[in-house]
Amino acid sequence: MKRIKNQTEEDISLAGRAITLLTHAYRSLKITELQHALGVYNDMETFNDDDVVDEGAIVSACCGLIVVDKESETVRLVREYSC
Repeated sequence: MKRIKNQTEEDISLAGRAITLLTHAYRSLKITELQHALGVYNDMETFNDDDVVDEGAIVSACCGLIVVDKESETVRLVREYSC
């Protein structure tokens, strides 16, 4: 988390939103689903494909706390915890 907090405000926000979405999702998310979810904001009236966040930017902003399984294209936290 220290590494995340040492980034730009934009990357801190991106990482926080990505990690929040992953931890609160009811099921595993595909990378494309996470990219689209991160491209949506509360004040948006329409979706614009230009707002889709780049996969590399998401992974980089999260500083190694998330991984993308290339085979299944799912995103998860590096460590899985059971409740």
